[in-house]
Amino acid sequence: MLAKEIISTLESYWKKKGLSFDIIKTSNIGGGSINHAFLIETQNKSYFLKYNTAASHPHMFTSELKGLMLMANTKTIRIPETYFAYEGKDYSFILMEYIKSQGLQDNFWQTFARELTALHSHSADFFGLDFHNYMGSLNQSNTKHSEFDEFFIEERLEPQIKLARNKGFLNSKHIHQTERLYQELSSIFPNEKPALIHGDLWSGNFISDELGKPVLIDPATYYGHREVDIAMTIMFGGFSQDFYESYQQVFPMAKGWEERLAYYNLYPILIHINLFGNSYLPSFERVINKF
Repeated sequence: MLAKEIISTLESYWKKKGLSFDIIKTSNIGGGSINHAFLIETQNKSYFLKYNTAASHPHMFTSELKGLMLMANTKTIRIPETYFAYEGKDYSFILMEYIKSQGLQDNFWQTFARELTALHSHSADFFGLDFHNYMGSLNQSNTKHSEFDEFFIEERLEPQIKLARNKGFLNSKHIHQTERLYQELSSIFPNEKPALIHGDLWSGNFISDELGKPVLIDPATYYGHREVDIAMTIMFGGFSQDFYESYQQVFPMAKGWEERLAYYNLYPILIHINLFGNSYLPSFERVINKF
Protein backbone atom coordinates (compact mmCIF):
# COMPACT_ATOMS: atom_id res chain seq x y z
CA MET A 1 0.00 0.00 0.00
CA LEU A 2 1.16 3.52 -0.77
CA ALA A 3 1.43 5.82 2.25
CA LYS A 4 -1.34 8.37 2.79
CA GLU A 5 1.19 11.22 2.48
CA ILE A 6 2.08 10.08 -1.03
CA ILE A 7 -1.51 9.59 -2.17
CA SER A 8 -2.68 12.95 -0.81
CA THR A 9 0.25 14.73 -2.45
CA LEU A 10 -0.57 13.13 -5.80
CA GLU A 11 -4.22 14.12 -5.50
CA SER A 12 -3.31 17.70 -4.55
CA TYR A 13 -0.91 18.01 -7.49
CA TRP A 14 -3.51 17.04 -10.07
CA LYS A 15 -6.28 19.03 -8.35
CA LYS A 16 -4.20 22.22 -8.79
CA LYS A 17 -4.17 21.44 -12.50
CA GLY A 18 -7.93 21.11 -12.50
CA LEU A 19 -7.75 17.36 -12.97
CA SER A 20 -8.81 14.42 -10.86
CA PHE A 21 -6.51 11.59 -9.83
CA ASP A 22 -8.89 8.73 -9.17
CA ILE A 23 -6.74 5.72 -8.36
CA ILE A 24 -8.19 2.40 -9.48
CA LYS A 25 -5.30 0.16 -8.53
CA THR A 26 -1.73 0.30 -7.25
CA SER A 27 0.77 -2.51 -7.78
CA ASN A 28 4.21 -2.96 -6.29
CA ILE A 29 6.65 -3.53 -9.15
CA GLY A 30 10.40 -3.91 -9.45
CA GLY A 31 12.30 -0.69 -8.90
CA GLY A 32 15.83 -1.88 -8.28
CA SER A 33 17.70 -2.29 -5.02
CA ILE A 34 17.52 1.34 -3.88
CA ASN A 35 13.91 2.54 -4.11
CA HIS A 36 10.38 1.18 -3.99
CA ALA A 37 8.35 1.31 -7.21
CA PHE A 38 4.62 1.28 -7.92
CA LEU A 39 2.40 1.11 -10.96
CA ILE A 40 -0.54 3.45 -10.38
CA GLU A 41 -3.59 2.92 -12.57
CA THR A 42 -6.21 5.68 -12.84
CA GLN A 43 -9.30 6.20 -14.98
CA ASN A 44 -7.29 7.94 -17.69
CA LYS A 45 -3.69 6.81 -17.49
CA SER A 46 -1.10 4.60 -15.83
CA TYR A 47 1.84 6.08 -13.93
CA PHE A 48 5.18 4.89 -12.57
CA LEU A 49 6.15 6.08 -9.11
CA LYS A 50 9.45 5.57 -7.28
CA TYR A 51 9.66 6.49 -3.63
CA ASN A 52 11.79 6.24 -0.52
CA THR A 53 11.92 7.69 2.95
CA ALA A 54 12.70 11.40 2.89
CA ALA A 55 15.93 11.00 4.85
CA SER A 56 17.38 8.17 2.76
CA HIS A 57 18.76 10.00 -0.28
CA PRO A 58 18.13 13.76 -0.12
CA HIS A 59 17.36 15.40 -3.48
CA MET A 60 17.70 12.08 -5.34
CA PHE A 61 14.39 12.42 -7.13
CA THR A 62 14.57 16.16 -7.78
CA SER A 63 17.98 15.69 -9.41
CA GLU A 64 16.68 12.70 -11.37
CA LEU A 65 13.79 14.79 -12.65
CA LYS A 66 16.18 17.52 -13.81
CA GLY A 67 18.41 14.97 -15.50
CA LEU A 68 15.49 13.32 -17.30
CA MET A 69 14.18 16.69 -18.45
CA LEU A 70 17.64 17.75 -19.65
CA MET A 71 17.84 14.67 -21.87
CA ALA A 72 14.19 14.90 -22.96
CA ASN A 73 14.64 18.50 -24.10
CA THR A 74 17.20 17.35 -26.67
CA LYS A 75 14.41 15.43 -28.47
CA THR A 76 16.94 12.80 -29.50
CA ILE A 77 15.87 9.63 -27.69
CA ARG A 78 12.71 8.79 -25.82
CA ILE A 79 12.66 9.66 -22.13
CA PRO A 80 9.61 8.89 -19.95
CA GLU A 81 7.40 11.94 -19.51
CA THR A 82 8.11 13.17 -16.01
CA TYR A 83 5.45 15.01 -13.99
CA PHE A 84 7.00 16.04 -10.71
CA ALA A 85 9.31 15.12 -7.86
CA TYR A 86 8.41 15.61 -4.23
CA GLU A 87 10.35 15.80 -0.98
CA GLY A 88 8.12 15.69 2.06
CA LYS A 89 8.32 15.12 5.77
CA ASP A 90 8.43 11.34 5.63
CA TYR A 91 8.66 10.41 1.95
CA SER A 92 10.16 11.55 -1.32
CA PHE A 93 9.16 10.35 -4.77
CA ILE A 94 9.12 10.94 -8.51
CA LEU A 95 6.10 10.42 -10.74
CA MET A 96 6.38 9.71 -14.46
CA GLU A 97 4.52 7.99 -17.25
CA TYR A 98 4.39 4.22 -17.16
CA ILE A 99 5.94 2.55 -20.18
CA LYS A 100 5.47 -1.19 -20.38
CA SER A 101 8.62 -2.67 -21.86
CA GLN A 102 8.01 -4.61 -25.06
CA GLY A 103 10.12 -6.78 -27.34
CA LEU A 104 12.87 -5.13 -29.38
CA GLN A 105 12.13 -4.03 -32.93
CA ASP A 106 14.31 -5.58 -35.65
CA ASN A 107 16.61 -2.55 -35.92
CA PHE A 108 16.54 -1.71 -32.22
CA TRP A 109 20.31 -1.60 -31.71
CA GLN A 110 20.95 0.51 -34.79
CA THR A 111 18.22 2.94 -33.70
CA PHE A 112 19.59 3.02 -30.14
CA ALA A 113 23.11 3.81 -31.39
CA ARG A 114 21.91 6.52 -33.78
CA GLU A 115 19.76 8.22 -31.13
CA LEU A 116 22.54 8.01 -28.55
CA THR A 117 24.97 9.73 -30.93
CA ALA A 118 22.37 12.49 -31.32
CA LEU A 119 22.19 12.87 -27.53
CA HIS A 120 25.99 12.95 -27.36
CA SER A 121 26.10 15.72 -29.94
CA HIS A 122 24.63 18.12 -27.36
CA SER A 123 27.48 19.93 -25.67
CA ALA A 124 28.39 22.59 -23.10
CA ASP A 125 31.37 24.80 -22.26
CA PHE A 126 32.38 22.59 -19.34
CA PHE A 127 32.56 19.06 -18.00
CA GLY A 128 30.07 18.64 -15.17
CA LEU A 129 26.60 20.05 -14.55
CA ASP A 130 24.74 22.86 -12.80
CA PHE A 131 23.55 20.44 -10.10
CA HIS A 132 24.80 17.34 -8.33
CA ASN A 133 23.04 13.99 -8.52
CA TYR A 134 23.53 10.30 -7.71
CA MET A 135 25.25 7.25 -9.11
CA GLY A 136 23.33 4.37 -7.60
CA SER A 137 22.78 5.41 -4.00
CA LEU A 138 26.03 7.41 -3.70
CA ASN A 139 26.34 11.16 -4.16
CA GLN A 140 27.83 12.24 -7.47
CA SER A 141 29.56 15.62 -7.63
CA ASN A 142 29.27 17.51 -10.90
CA THR A 143 31.48 20.50 -10.09
CA LYS A 144 32.51 22.04 -13.40
CA HIS A 145 35.96 21.65 -14.97
CA SER A 146 37.42 22.76 -18.27
CA GLU A 147 39.42 19.54 -18.77
CA PHE A 148 37.93 16.05 -18.64
CA ASP A 149 40.92 14.34 -17.01
CA GLU A 150 40.76 16.85 -14.12
CA PHE A 151 37.01 16.35 -13.82
CA PHE A 152 37.37 12.57 -13.89
CA ILE A 153 40.05 12.57 -11.20
CA GLU A 154 38.57 15.14 -8.82
CA GLU A 155 34.82 14.52 -9.19
CA ARG A 156 34.71 10.83 -10.05
CA LEU A 157 37.72 8.77 -8.91
CA GLU A 158 39.02 10.67 -5.88
CA PRO A 159 35.75 10.74 -3.86
CA GLN A 160 35.31 6.98 -4.38
CA ILE A 161 39.00 6.22 -3.73
CA LYS A 162 38.80 8.07 -0.40
CA LEU A 163 35.60 6.30 0.57
CA ALA A 164 37.02 2.89 -0.35
CA ARG A 165 40.21 3.64 1.58
CA ASN A 166 38.22 4.66 4.65
CA LYS A 167 36.18 1.45 4.42
CA GLY A 168 39.36 -0.61 4.30
CA PHE A 169 38.94 -1.89 0.73
CA LEU A 170 42.03 -0.14 -0.66
CA ASN A 171 45.59 -0.11 0.70
CA SER A 172 48.61 2.13 0.19
CA LYS A 173 49.73 0.19 -2.88
CA HIS A 174 46.37 0.85 -4.56
CA ILE A 175 46.68 4.54 -3.72
CA HIS A 176 50.17 4.84 -5.20
CA GLN A 177 49.05 3.05 -8.36
CA THR A 178 46.08 5.37 -8.84
CA GLU A 179 48.30 8.40 -8.31
CA ARG A 180 50.55 7.16 -11.13
CA LEU A 181 47.46 6.54 -13.25
CA TYR A 182 46.37 10.15 -12.71
CA GLN A 183 49.60 11.36 -14.31
CA GLU A 184 48.77 9.45 -17.50
CA LEU A 185 45.07 10.18 -17.96
CA SER A 186 45.55 13.37 -19.97
CA SER A 187 47.36 11.33 -22.62
CA ILE A 188 44.94 8.38 -22.41
CA PHE A 189 41.67 10.25 -22.94
CA PRO A 190 41.20 11.81 -26.41
CA ASN A 191 40.52 15.52 -26.53
CA GLU A 192 36.81 16.03 -27.22
CA LYS A 193 34.25 18.65 -26.33
CA PRO A 194 31.86 17.82 -23.45
CA ALA A 195 28.92 15.62 -24.42
CA LEU A 196 25.57 15.22 -22.69
CA ILE A 197 25.66 11.63 -21.44
CA HIS A 198 23.29 9.33 -19.58
CA GLY A 199 26.08 8.49 -17.12
CA ASP A 200 24.91 5.03 -16.03
CA LEU A 201 24.16 3.29 -19.31
CA TRP A 202 24.17 -0.37 -18.36
CA SER A 203 21.61 -2.87 -19.62
CA GLY A 204 19.25 -2.27 -16.68
CA ASN A 205 18.80 1.42 -17.49
CA PHE A 206 17.00 1.23 -20.80
CA ILE A 207 13.75 -0.37 -21.88
CA SER A 208 11.89 -0.73 -25.19
CA ASP A 209 8.58 1.03 -25.64
CA GLU A 210 5.31 -0.11 -27.23
CA LEU A 211 6.93 0.23 -30.67
CA GLY A 212 10.03 -1.67 -29.62
CA LYS A 213 12.19 1.48 -29.63
CA PRO A 214 14.72 2.48 -26.94
CA VAL A 215 13.81 4.47 -23.83
CA LEU A 216 16.40 5.72 -21.33
CA ILE A 217 15.66 5.58 -17.59
CA ASP A 218 17.50 6.10 -14.27
CA PRO A 219 20.16 8.57 -15.43
CA ALA A 220 23.27 9.90 -13.69
CA THR A 221 23.42 12.70 -16.23
CA TYR A 222 26.19 15.25 -16.79
CA TYR A 223 28.38 16.69 -19.53
CA GLY A 224 31.28 14.26 -19.77
CA HIS A 225 33.27 12.29 -22.29
CA ARG A 226 30.87 10.36 -24.52
CA GLU A 227 33.02 7.24 -24.22
CA VAL A 228 31.85 7.03 -20.58
CA ASP A 229 28.45 5.85 -21.82
CA ILE A 230 29.99 3.36 -24.23
CA ALA A 231 32.18 2.01 -21.41
CA MET A 232 29.18 1.48 -19.12
CA THR A 233 27.48 -0.66 -21.75
CA ILE A 234 30.13 -3.37 -21.29
CA MET A 235 29.97 -3.49 -17.48
CA PHE A 236 27.62 -6.48 -17.40
CA GLY A 237 28.00 -8.33 -20.68
CA GLY A 238 27.79 -5.61 -23.29
CA PHE A 239 25.23 -4.65 -25.91
CA SER A 240 24.74 -6.17 -29.36
CA GLN A 241 27.66 -5.77 -31.75
CA ASP A 242 25.25 -3.96 -34.06
CA PHE A 243 25.08 -1.16 -31.48
CA TYR A 244 28.83 -0.50 -31.49
CA GLU A 245 29.16 -0.79 -35.26
CA SER A 246 26.27 1.61 -35.82
CA TYR A 247 27.62 4.10 -33.28
CA GLN A 248 31.00 4.08 -35.01
CA GLN A 249 29.40 4.62 -38.41
CA VAL A 250 27.48 7.69 -37.26
CA PHE A 251 29.85 9.30 -34.70
CA PRO A 252 33.23 7.51 -34.81
CA MET A 253 35.28 7.35 -31.63
CA ALA A 254 39.03 7.91 -31.78
CA LYS A 255 41.29 4.96 -32.50
CA GLY A 256 41.89 2.72 -29.48
CA TRP A 257 38.48 3.31 -27.90
CA GLU A 258 38.07 -0.36 -26.96
CA GLU A 259 41.21 -0.23 -24.79
CA ARG A 260 40.14 3.03 -23.09
CA LEU A 261 36.82 1.69 -21.81
CA ALA A 262 38.47 0.01 -18.83
CA TYR A 263 39.74 3.36 -17.55
CA TYR A 264 36.31 5.00 -17.63
CA ASN A 265 34.85 1.99 -15.84
CA LEU A 266 37.14 2.45 -12.86
CA TYR A 267 34.49 4.83 -11.57
CA PRO A 268 31.49 2.44 -11.60
CA ILE A 269 33.76 -0.36 -10.34
CA LEU A 270 34.69 1.81 -7.34
CA ILE A 271 31.01 2.55 -6.82
CA HIS A 272 30.35 -1.19 -6.67
CA ILE A 273 33.26 -1.74 -4.28
CA ASN A 274 31.89 0.90 -1.93
CA LEU A 275 28.33 -0.40 -2.14
CA PHE A 276 28.85 -4.16 -2.26
CA GLY A 277 32.35 -4.91 -0.99
CA ASN A 278 35.69 -6.12 -2.26
CA SER A 279 34.38 -8.83 -4.58
CA TYR A 280 34.77 -6.13 -7.25
CA LEU A 281 38.35 -5.35 -6.22
CA PRO A 282 40.01 -7.69 -8.79
CA SER A 283 38.35 -5.73 -11.60
CA PHE A 284 39.84 -2.54 -10.19
CA GLU A 285 43.27 -4.10 -9.75
CA ARG A 286 43.39 -5.43 -13.31
CA VAL A 287 43.46 -1.85 -14.54
CA ILE A 288 45.68 -0.12 -11.98
CA ASN A 289 48.27 -2.92 -11.85
CA LYS A 290 49.62 -1.47 -15.10
CA PHE A 291 50.89 1.54 -13.12
